[in-house]
Amino acid sequence: MLGFATTFLRPGGFAGNARQWVRPILGDGVVRLPYPESGDSAIDERDIADTPAPVLLAGPGGPHDGTAPTLKGPESPARRQEVQILADALGREVRIDPVSHDEARAFMTATMPPFVTDSLLEYWAAADGRPDQITDAVESVTGRPARTFATWAREIAVPLTVG
Repeated sequence: MLGFATTFLRPGGFAGNARQWVRPILGDGVVRLPYPESGDSAIDERDIADTPAPVLLAGPGGPHDGTAPTLKGPESPARRQEVQILADALGREVRIDPVSHDEARAFMTATMPPFVTDSLLEYWAAADGRPDQITDAVESVTGRPARTFATWAREIAVPLTVG
């Protein structure tokens, strides 16, 4: 039997999930946010896309064979800070309206299954007031640092929103 070396690239939360805040920022400028102080090391989807090629090009026995790097952003701003970063990139004022767990569950289940809503709310509650783990996995694999949330907001979110 042949043995195969494997590398499992495990991305964390995607920066693109922050697109949900664009409409309220551009609308009334109010973002309803549960657990606004929960840390988030969102990863730019381009960083996810950039990581498989170096792993594959290294071939069998490469430095990442048998590993499972967790791909995360290079910083862990609170979700409140991410909303502000996105609003700044859009050139808009924003106000954060903190909402309770139950209020958030009520409006989130309108667009996603309850098990996803509950999982997200539990994750944010556990991270409330604490930074999220960051890793250097993107840099370790690609040779360059992961992009920041602000870079994602300027280069991806805004052009897609206004372009």
